[in-house]
Amino acid sequence: MLSGALLTLGAGGALATVTVRGPENVPDFSEYAYTTSDCKKPTWSVSDPVGTIAGGQGTPKVVIAWGQGAIAVDVTADCGTQSGQRHVKVMKVTITDPRVTPGAFEDADHDPDPDYQYARLGDGDGAPPGGKPGIKFDATVTVDGPVPRSADGPDKITVGFFQILRAIPKWEGDCAGGDKKLKAKFAKGPPWHDQVTGDSDPAKAWYTKHVGANFTPSPGKLTASIATWDRPKAGWLRLNHQHKKLLEATAVWVFETYICVQTADQPKLYFERARADWTADYQWRSPMDVSSSDLTAPNQFTPLADRSQPAPTVGMRVNTGINPPNLSFAP
Repeated sequence: MLSGALLTLGAGGALATVTVRGPENVPDFSEYAYTTSDCKKPTWSVSDPVGTIAGGQGTPKVVIAWGQGAIAVDVTADCGTQSGQRHVKVMKVTITDPRVTPGAFEDADHDPDPDYQYARLGDGDGAPPGGKPGIKFDATVTVDGPVPRSADGPDKITVGFFQILRAIPKWEGDCAGGDKKLKAKFAKGPPWHDQVTGDSDPAKAWYTKHVGANFTPSPGKLTASIATWDRPKAGWLRLNHQHKKLLEATAVWVFETYICVQTADQPKLYFERARADWTADYQWRSPMDVSSSDLTAPNQFTPLADRSQPAPTVGMRVNTGINPPNLSFAP
């Protein structure tokens, strides 16, 4: 439901309708647009200070910044003798103990590639508990609506993980002779949106969709744990253009991982509620030494409530960016 209307008496006693459109179910600390096409210069208001006009007052499109829930309010467009309202439920999203658990690096030659030498953060043996994550993220999430213990409203909110590979300041290999140093070149460089499934729909831009990574409340279940992990691996050409062997290599990948919220009423928008910045510094030396590699990561996410949004949410994905033809190596 994205619209609401109130019937009023217009000039001369005629029945008039002003329609207000916009999301009905919103997470707190978010920001959404509300519109009307029934007058050019409406005066907008919100029935409680939890909603403030962030832009567009006096125009058909207003932006409302939502504060802390849970509460039900009305958004009103006053068009002189006519007015209309949109009833909005602001949900309270609580994220408890958002943790980051670092893993270890390993050489990836147990899964050899004829052209590339790899080093991995974590291992390649699959998802936990069977495999070892290079880095793991988890938290406990509760979504409360204006009616205590009711899923009406909370069931439109999803909380999950969002990840971006922000930068690659270094990615190169040193070889035995000829073109001794080969550096990574990109047709299109980062930042890239990191998504396991590669879904092109911006309304489905979550980092992953595996069971337990995202949470949407349902009747009787307003609290749940969420968890996911990553096992990124960097690679370098085993031989340079003169067929000289790779001797040592390095790559520095800079990531941002977020816990975000989304409403089904406006699914293309994500709002950050916690953030963790981490850097994988790969150091490989022949024949199979990755002991100098280093992971810089916090132990906890940093909570956020500033209505910031992750970007990019569309465009090239990480798994496309770090592979040919987007990736090449040149002196």
